[in-house]
Amino acid sequence: DAAPPPPRHAPPATAASRPPAREGPAPSSEPDPPAGCSSPPAPHPAPPLGEQSLAELARGTPPALLGHSSGTPPRAAEPATRDVRTIVRCMSENVLAGVHCVFGGPADVLAGVARPPEVVLAERFGATIEATLSAKSTHLLLPPALLAPRALAQCRRTQEMLSHARSLGIEPTLHRVDLRWLLACVANWSHLPEAEWTTLSAGDPL
Repeated sequence: DAAPPPPRHAPPATAASRPPAREGPAPSSEPDPPAGCSSPPAPHPAPPLGEQSLAELARGTPPALLGHSSGTPPRAAEPATRDVRTIVRCMSENVLAGVHCVFGGPADVLAGVARPPEVVLAERFGATIEATLSAKSTHLLLPPALLAPRALAQCRRTQEMLSHARSLGIEPTLHRVDLRWLLACVANWSHLPEAEWTTLSAGDPL
């Protein structure tokens, strides 16, 4: 019997017959971390900045310090709330501005240590309360008991004040009114007309 032919040797593989190499990540140039240690996570991309943040960056202020690193512009500050007492004072202090009052009558209302509450209230409404008449005096406040001309003539202290007003040259412009006019102005938050509260007009006999 004929012997089997010897096995043929496979031809060497050429470049065309080689299987394509698998594509993978490019080898890193950094050294591998030691065994048992993991590499640090990659940083997250920074969020986009808003127009307000860009403006702050232009001025050199880091947006993180401003509390809006996410790009959201800050909320506008709320207006400060005004105290009610401040509002009331601003509304009342000009009601009787320019009014300079002196209390007539048999007794000095301001002689005591403490000022009467009516006087304090009138001053809060802008009135100036004086102990004696001066060139700035505009009103002479008389108690209701002196509304009658005869009773007024019998009040020595009030007569002396009226004589003083004549010497100062303020008698024609001095309003001689019932002292309740002052309280009515405070109660109505308004400078009421003196004509409704006048006891004696200029030129009347004292």
